[in-house]
Amino acid sequence: MIRVAVIHPSFGRPKLAFECMREWMRKCNNPFGVEYFLALDDNDPSLMEYMHGCQANIFGTFTIDVGNSRTGIQAMNRAVKQISPTTELIVVSADDMGCPKFWDAELLDVLSKFTQDNFKEPIYIMVSDGMTPTDEGDGPKYALMNRAFYERVGFLQCPEYNSMYADNDLYECAIRLNAVHRVPDLVFEHRHHSRGLTPWDDTYWRTNNLEALEQGRKVFEDRKRRNFDL
Repeated sequence: MIRVAVIHPSFGRPKLAFECMREWMRKCNNPFGVEYFLALDDNDPSLMEYMHGCQANIFGTFTIDVGNSRTGIQAMNRAVKQISPTTELIVVSADDMGCPKFWDAELLDVLSKFTQDNFKEPIYIMVSDGMTPTDEGDGPKYALMNRAFYERVGFLQCPEYNSMYADNDLYECAIRLNAVHRVPDLVFEHRHHSRGLTPWDDTYWRTNNLEALEQGRKVFEDRKRRNFDL
């Protein structure tokens, strides 16, 4: 039975995206219980490489989801609408995001400690990214949540953002819902270019630029005044 959905937005990085997918598949405890969505934009110049680069996998289901999205946030929010009705855990992956061994079992075990019903009690899981302290403040801000949290906020990341500040927004939503559970010993390594683990490229520039920073800051302040619409 499908219990876990991985939503992986990507742009311009077919080789890196499939390397990431294979790692998540290799380290999965029960891949047949996982549905994996590669969320792409239809204007991606590497689109055909994505389509032809997909090799055999052993996930329960694997979908290359292509649409008229123009940001990773738009792509992930479109793809998540297709998840199985039995999915309890939703994980947003990325081209530069690693995972620990048996990541699916580990995350489901975390959920089991905090709720008896992943469809009714919102849970937001804060893990380590290998670079940011998790024991205080907002820390790492991956989108790891149960089904109830997703349905309560209505998105994986708020669609008002282009990129920057969207993760801060999600954390603020989780705080207000009293849904944050920190698991600092569980490391999903962020192989960011700033650590020399992934080369700087056009895709990083697409999401990490001054225009995105300013747009995100304005949206964040506006949503803060609205109590993040909760």
